[in-house]
Amino acid sequence: MTILGDAGPKAEPSEVYEVWKKACDEAFAAEGTLTTFPELPRGVKTCRERSCMLRKGSKDGTSAGDLDVCIHDVEKLLKGSGCYGLKWLKTERVKWHPDQFARRCADGFKEEGVAKATEMFALLGGLVGKENRKGD
Repeated sequence: MTILGDAGPKAEPSEVYEVWKKACDEAFAAEGTLTTFPELPRGVKTCRERSCMLRKGSKDGTSAGDLDVCIHDVEKLLKGSGCYGLKWLKTERVKWHPDQFARRCADGFKEEGVAKATEMFALLGGLVGKENRKGD
């Protein structure tokens, strides 16, 4: 799923998030109809940490990396929401739970969609953990 040119090269984080959120909301509107995954915009895929680059480059199907993003990219996007915090992340994470996501997928897309949703769910879990540690 293309995110409208990623809201432009110089878009504010809130604009980038809103464009992505709108695409997600539209994609999630009806059960059993999703045929593409709401990919994160190119503009947030900027992390260049070595470990993240290795993860992003993993396309062999044996490890994570199908979304071509890392936890830092997801964090960057979600902070554009203006709502970022532990409670909000927990709510957002539920949307990507593999079982929840599977119900949204058309039969021919279910396997791929659930694999990507599982990765997104895990990334959000990492962010939840990070926020939990801030409170300690």
